Amino acid sequence: MLRIALLIFAVTIDGFAASITMGAAGIHIPKKSAAILSLTGTAFLGVSAFFSSSVGVLFPLGLLKIISASLLAALGIADIVKKNLRKCCEKDPESASAIFLDETKSDKNHDKIISLREALSLSVVLSADSLATGAAGAVIMSSYFIVTLAATLIVGFSAVVIGNRLGKNVLRLCKFDFEKLCGVVLILLGVVNLF
Repeated sequence: MLRIALLIFAVTIDGFAASITMGAAGIHIPKKSAAILSLTGTAFLGVSAFFSSSVGVLFPLGLLKIISASLLAALGIADIVKKNLRKCCEKDPESASAIFLDETKSDKNHDKIISLREALSLSVVLSADSLATGAAGAVIMSSYFIVTLAATLIVGFSAVVIGNRLGKNVLRLCKFDFEKLCGVVLILLGVVNLF
């Protein structure tokens, strides 16, 4: 159960961090947009885990654990160095990589409200870790597939709504880096997945 909790935390912390960043920038995420963000991430996680478990029959479990741990560690490292990578995307601020590196760029019309269309665009970008986590976490999720997806949906939605409010009201004064925390959690999940 600890592994499943870590997996859910790893998948939802990106949405939480993004919503805090947007809240601190004065960008509002309506509940419908929060639902799109959570639903897309959960769908990516479920599809990835399903296909990974199907392919997992073809490969030895030890090899799959090493591959999944490597994927999670790579994503974790990418989250940790994300701020340094932002400078590379300054030439094309509308690109998917620019949105991945700076979530506030997803508010393309600059109206300070994330529309359903903008939420869908952002959710696809944020779901990269859900794909990798699903692939890596297929072994972890196998016994609790539906429960894990339902919990991810609920926690993800709550994380976006709460994170956006925290960003608006409290954390715009604080400089805690949630992206680095997400990176550390992904690396930790990769290490735990080896055992």
